[in-house]
Amino acid sequence: MGIEALANMAPGNADARAKIAAHGGPSLVCAAMGRFREDEKLQAKGCWAMANGSQDQEDVWVSHGAVAALTNAVAHASACASREEVTQEQYDSAASRFMIASRAFKNLVKTKAAAERASECGTVTVLRDGIDVFKKDPMAQWRGEEAIGSIERMMAADE
Repeated sequence: MGIEALANMAPGNADARAKIAAHGGPSLVCAAMGRFREDEKLQAKGCWAMANGSQDQEDVWVSHGAVAALTNAVAHASACASREEVTQEQYDSAASRFMIASRAFKNLVKTKAAAERASECGTVTVLRDGIDVFKKDPMAQWRGEEAIGSIERMMAADE
């Protein structure tokens, strides 16, 4: 519930985002996502907190492990959607997590250092795998491609 509260305080509120970043929000969210990797609700709320809370605080989130946490969340969402007996509801839930995480990547990767961190984590490969998993969801594919484009543009920025 605390992560959801952080996610809901951040949109459109630069002061709230700065306070969240200054008072350990990124560390708390990333640590929880790392500890509870299989908890679909926590993963979704963590992705949402990063998508909403990282604007103008990107470096703080990245320094606390946001790229790795999001990469793991994307991999988990893809794995959930790939289960043999997956229901449409489970697939849709996983696609939603994938889209939120992809949006967060687009927001977070604003520097060469963040793009390099994504490269170290294998983020582009994980996103491409997700795009393949979510073939039935054009919005998920678009969000994934958008995230990949942001990472690749940043990697090529100073070449």
